Amino acid sequence: MYKMRSLFTIIFLGFIVAVKAQPVPQVKADDLVRRIQNGQDTSYVINFWATWCAPCVKELPYFEEINAEYSGQKVKVILVSLDLKKDADARLKAFIERRGLKSEVLYLDERDPNVWIPKFTDQWEGVIPATLLYNASKGTKVFRAGSFEGNELKDFLKENGFIRD
Repeated sequence: MYKMRSLFTIIFLGFIVAVKAQPVPQVKADDLVRRIQNGQDTSYVINFWATWCAPCVKELPYFEEINAEYSGQKVKVILVSLDLKKDADARLKAFIERRGLKSEVLYLDERDPNVWIPKFTDQWEGVIPATLLYNASKGTKVFRAGSFEGNELKDFLKENGFIRD
């Protein structure tokens, strides 16, 4: 019995380590742009943020609420981390686990914001947090720099036709 319990514990702990060992997916700007442009009738809510940005971290629960509430619909929340490359694995992974983030999190593996920012919008001056709403089939693209408070994110999505009650 003791050997069986020990074996189970070792297997279970090995599974946990394997799950936690998964790196945060890295993406290039061109690949992300292609993905959302090919998203057919999916409405994308893309938030650009970083673990070191206090306003970014403060608004993450609002994105998580949208992700949970509209998961059965064609609404996809993507949290795009702009953390430093050296922090992409250890720090970012730990942050995601600690916060229990359920939305898809990607690390944007790009260096020069002057090159990749215009691929998303010409309205962005580079401040974070920043949010891009995109729906290819509707031809809708809406950008907002700055953070959201309370119901502002949900209202922003409603006003721009990305969600309904």
